[in-house]
Amino acid sequence: MNQMIDTAAFSPLYMEVKRRLTGSIAAGEWRPGEALPSETRLAQRFNVSIGTLRKAIDELVAERIVVRHQGRGTFVATHSANRLLFHFFHVVPRGGEKQYPDTTTLAFRRGRAAAAEAGKLQLAPALSLMSSKRTPERLRKSWLRWRRGSGSRPTR
Repeated sequence: MNQMIDTAAFSPLYMEVKRRLTGSIAAGEWRPGEALPSETRLAQRFNVSIGTLRKAIDELVAERIVVRHQGRGTFVATHSANRLLFHFFHVVPRGGEKQYPDTTTLAFRRGRAAAAEAGKLQLAPALSLMSSKRTPERLRKSWLRWRRGSGSRPTR
């Protein structure tokens, strides 16, 4: 099935191919872990050169949407909770073993923001907040804005 691409658009052609590939993956045409069709088939489908298609796939690889396996093909990436968690925690002990961050809640309270806290958070003074103190030191204190109303919940 050939899908013509509008070349009158103001973005590079490979970006349009990337957008369509991403849309097909999001729509479930290829599931996580499943191989994409060959580059030749995809280039024919989008009526573009192999070079244009490869540039689009390179971007998807860089964004970890797809992964390439030498001699096997290109596959839709699978993402676990661990992968997403470690995307934000790059600190690894000398041994190289990844460990989950471990925190302990020391205190949790609801109260009014002091002037200094309100200034740091760029909020109105005396605004109602939820405060938590945790360990380790880098995660020691955080604030949640408290909104009153039916079913009110702390919000960031």
